[in-house]
Amino acid sequence: MKEDHILYVVSYKNDKLVKIGKTRLSNRLNRYKKIRDDFKHCNFELSYEFYSNEKEISNLERVLHKLYYKERKSNYFKSGIGKTEWFKGDIKQKLLKEIDHIRGTTFRHLKGPYKINDFSIKNKSNFFNYFYSFLFIGLIVYMFFPK
Repeated sequence: MKEDHILYVVSYKNDKLVKIGKTRLSNRLNRYKKIRDDFKHCNFELSYEFYSNEKEISNLERVLHKLYYKERKSNYFKSGIGKTEWFKGDIKQKLLKEIDHIRGTTFRHLKGPYKINDFSIKNKSNFFNYFYSFLFIGLIVYMFFPK
């Protein structure tokens, strides 16, 4: 079974709020970077992710959103995307137990929870910043000091 999608539970301000969302595995770091850019106080060290196929992840997200709809809080991205995926932070432990419980019955291919690796999110953006800076400096040197 191909595990190409992720359900993530991201902590905000040390569990004041949690975000329940989904993304493709290939878009994982970009999604986390966008969340970090929009919400400076997200704490990825207190956050988790689960892996499975697209159908299971979509169904699991839908189930969790319906299960905890009374705990929903609006929190807006600059872009306006994902504003209804935020919930009161005090549901996080109950949410993780609920996922563990339903894993054995309905979502048989679900893997996790895994801690989100905050280090990889920071390093990817730093790598590109250094790369583009190096490229820009090389272009300037080439323009002003041709062979």
